[in-house]
Amino acid sequence: MRGLILAIQFLTRIPIPVEVPFTAQSAGRSLFWFPWISYGIGALVGLMQQAFYYKNPQIAAFLALLAWVALSGGMHLEGLMDTADGFLANRDPESTRKIMKDAHIGSFGAVALVLLLGGKYAALSGVLFTPHILGLIAAVARMGMLTGMVWFPAARPKGLGHFFRRHANRGVYFVQWTLLAALLIATEGVRFLYFPLIGIAIACAISRWSRKKIGGLTGDVYGALMEVCECGLVLVYGLMR
Repeated sequence: MRGLILAIQFLTRIPIPVEVPFTAQSAGRSLFWFPWISYGIGALVGLMQQAFYYKNPQIAAFLALLAWVALSGGMHLEGLMDTADGFLANRDPESTRKIMKDAHIGSFGAVALVLLLGGKYAALSGVLFTPHILGLIAAVARMGMLTGMVWFPAARPKGLGHFFRRHANRGVYFVQWTLLAALLIATEGVRFLYFPLIGIAIACAISRWSRKKIGGLTGDVYGALMEVCECGLVLVYGLMR
């Protein structure tokens, strides 16, 4: 239960008045719950959209997007902006890392944020997502993030991203994918296996780019990876409806 509580506390802004020591053991256990916490966030966002969609799709999309940011605290949006500022500046690895650590938002980061939120808004205003579908999308995006964490190196030997990566277990990773794929097939059908395929493709593309730019992945890159996976999946689902 400690791993579950820590995962909820780390990934959401849902208040849980239980103190869990942030240790290597608890962090490793919490990773198992990451996709399932994300599923819950996505499902709640879907409920918000569903509640208002037939009254006004645009307002429903805005409220759903607001819920999405509020539940997660927008924790990965900062990573998206920092990564965009660093990677798109076309500098050497050391300069890129310095740009990513800068607390100020640059033009590339601002554009990336607008485009990502705009993409999610476009999908949510144009297509009605069931809570289950949005839950699956969020869970698959989280698995995309874990793909980068498990299979690609960290850019530096310190930091929160590296700490989690050290305790990521490949056996648990395969169990997570197996359970998620089984749930997806059982509820939506085999054709929806394009969800994992897209998630893995985006994860590998960004991870390879990060390895080329700064020698590996950081916590900011993990956040960017998560956000881009979510946006890509909702847009593809919207186009296929």
